[in-house]
Amino acid sequence: MRRFACEDFPTEHNQILNAQRKVRPLSPFTIYQPQLTSTMSILHRLTGAGLGVVFYGGAIAYALSGPIGLEFNSDSIVTSVANLPPAIKYIGKFTLALPFTYHSFNGIRHLVN
Repeated sequence: MRRFACEDFPTEHNQILNAQRKVRPLSPFTIYQPQLTSTMSILHRLTGAGLGVVFYGGAIAYALSGPIGLEFNSDSIVTSVANLPPAIKYIGKFTLALPFTYHSFNGIRHLVN
C-alpha cells in the first residue's frame, strides 16, 4: 500500500490565499446579471400565482358567503364598486388588468416560440 505525504504550504502562501479569498464574491448573485428571458419567466410565474390567488380567493369567498350570512353576489359587488371614488376604481382596474394582460401575452409568446 502506498502512502502519501502531505506538507503544509509555507505561511506566506496561506496569507496570499487568504487575502484573495477576502475579495472573492461570496454569492453568485453579486456577479450575475439577470437576463430578459429569466426576468420574464419569473414575472410570468408571479402573475400566474397572483391571478390564481385572486381566482381561488373569490371562489372560496363566494362558497363561504352563504353559510356565513354575507352577500357576495354580482349585485352586491357592483353596488360596492359603484360607490368607490373614480381614482380607486382606476387603480383597482389597473391592478387586476395588468397582471392578466401580461400573463396572457407572455403565455402566447411562449406558445409561439
